[in-house]
Amino acid sequence: MISQEILKLENINFSVTRNNRLVNILDNISFTIFNGEIFGITGESGAGKTSLGKIICGLETPTSGKKFFEGKEFFSIAPNHKIQFLFQDYYSFHDPLQKINSAFNEILSLKKTKSETFKLKKEILNTVGLGDDVLQLYPKNLSGGQLQRLALAKLLLVNPTLLILDEPFSSQDLISISNLIKLILRLNQKLQNTFICISHDIPFLMKLCDRIMIMKEGKIEEIIKNDKITKTFESPTKDYTKFLFQAFDTKFNFNLNS
Repeated sequence: MISQEILKLENINFSVTRNNRLVNILDNISFTIFNGEIFGITGESGAGKTSLGKIICGLETPTSGKKFFEGKEFFSIAPNHKIQFLFQDYYSFHDPLQKINSAFNEILSLKKTKSETFKLKKEILNTVGLGDDVLQLYPKNLSGGQLQRLALAKLLLVNPTLLILDEPFSSQDLISISNLIKLILRLNQKLQNTFICISHDIPFLMKLCDRIMIMKEGKIEEIIKNDKITKTFESPTKDYTKFLFQAFDTKFNFNLNS
């Protein structure tokens, strides 16, 4: 049963200056994510979803508010890089002129022996559904879906506790999306990673997540949860949430096993 807090945000605000005008991106954001949870964040473009993800992992600094990871406050990057962010543009995650094996070697600690390093590479690649034969290839030799898995493998090399995925379903066909959902669920079960999945695609989030947070104009509208017994999501209470779900023609008794 999910119970232990892994991430807690308290009154996070974030503003930027655009054209000599102060623009509020996030407004008083507070929520908690639990160890082993798959937590979805959705909302229209401009709702502040990606900015929130960047603040969580330390790529942006909040204007005010507090962040706690595993019970301790942190201000920028989480200790030991335990929070990792997979960008929507996973193509830019790879150097086209560098073989995959070389890229992996840069990430891995130099303290590991050659045999330990190869074993870890093989285990991680196998975990994301890739063979160790890809180590001798260049990124151009892989498909889009494979490059996304490879990007995820690179993050897993540093043994993160929390992974943030930004729009992972974009530019993917349905088969690739289905495989990605299965992969995340498998990683969650096997490695006990906690995931934050930022996406416009509510039906896919409902296939994947334990809870979904809906954002609008930098604020939290509500958080709806999956009933583990019936494997259905509870009905939203806010009109905006209902509007978003109806836009996808999504029923609230969406069956996660369908």
